Amino acid sequence: MMGLPTCAEVASSMTDYMEGTLPYRKRLGIRVHMAMCDACTGLHQRLLKLSRLAKELIAPPAAAPPEARAALDHVLTALKKDQGPDR
Repeated sequence: MMGLPTCAEVASSMTDYMEGTLPYRKRLGIRVHMAMCDACTGLHQRLLKLSRLAKELIAPPAAAPPEARAALDHVLTALKKDQGPDR
């Protein structure tokens, strides 16, 4: 019978655990370990928070601010004027 993973084993497998790529038995061992270990549970929670923050930071904005849209429209209009029919 396989014993529970150590804290070091949990820490080294945490990314795979969070990505869902571990086999069932290993995932279950980590879940049981975290149910008894505040340190590893804390690590998991911090990594979840870090992952959420990273996703927020790299996500494109839902829409450009009105000022940016106006500035872009102004530049595009100027470029179109510079590219008259002779160019």
